Amino acid sequence: MVPATYSRFESTSPRHGSRLKGRVASTHNRRSAPPRCRLRSGGGGPALHLAYQFGFNVTGVDLVPYNIQMATENARGKHLDSEFIIGDATQLPFTRDSFTACTAIDALVYLPERNRVFATVADTLEPEGVLVVSDLVMQSDVTETERRLVDSFADAWDMPSLGTVEGYKAALDETSFELKAVEDITKHSVGRFRKWTTLYLQLLTSPLRALIERLLGAYDLDPPAITEQVRKAHHALPFLRHVIFVAELETT
Repeated sequence: MVPATYSRFESTSPRHGSRLKGRVASTHNRRSAPPRCRLRSGGGGPALHLAYQFGFNVTGVDLVPYNIQMATENARGKHLDSEFIIGDATQLPFTRDSFTACTAIDALVYLPERNRVFATVADTLEPEGVLVVSDLVMQSDVTETERRLVDSFADAWDMPSLGTVEGYKAALDETSFELKAVEDITKHSVGRFRKWTTLYLQLLTSPLRALIERLLGAYDLDPPAITEQVRKAHHALPFLRHVIFVAELETT
């Protein structure tokens, strides 16, 4: 589905991707409606996998023209008749009953108006349409100090304040969705990140620091900015969770 307005904090692993695709496919296996799915596009990877492996008719949406270009080229290279268009998750350019399923893969974490996104998605789904979302959330029981660490991380990565599982549940409930399942996949994704942030920060205290900074510069990256993002992520990761939500549009 739903656009990834940004894709800087990418946490999708092969196992994560398989879980998401399985969620969408298994839901449609229980239904007689023809499979149609609209995904946050990015470069089109997960969307094109669904189209290729499960026969979904895919429409991808992204705000970034370059992502649309890459996704379209990737679809053409796989000989798939998938469509990718520029669009805003809060103002989707589709009519009612356009899709039987939607997915948002690590995209809504960058959008402050998640309720508005869910409402817009609800307006484009068929009755009993399915929404599958994976996103980064904050633990519900954080202390004030821990919350500040998470907020600092979000600010460093140009995110609004992170939501919680309870917040997502409430937002879905307010926009005509019935939550069917919540799956914590932290250990398969962001739960593994801290060893890499630890290694990076340790290397910066070694003679390799100059080499690392030269390599970052060679890719037009700002070493101090990257280090600040990694440091903020390192401090916040123990209080973050990576979660899949599966919801179904309630019939009226």
